[in-house]
Amino acid sequence: MSGDIVNVSSRELAVPPVQVILTGQDQRALYHWNFTPEVATLKPGQRVHFLTRLSNPPGAARHLERRCADSGG
Repeated sequence: MSGDIVNVSSRELAVPPVQVILTGQDQRALYHWNFTPEVATLKPGQRVHFLTRLSNPPGAARHLERRCADSGG
């Protein structure tokens, strides 16, 4: 999976970890992982490209979700 994280605000923002969730046909989570983008902050209008892979995804996976991961704080 790849994509871009873009700061659409008018101020510099921290870039959070990203969580990827694989779900089955019934939308139940089968597997998830977190990754940290290459930059810690983005200035207004700035973007960063990311790429993450799972070498052996569950065979029952049908959907993929992306969201900001819980920082635990």
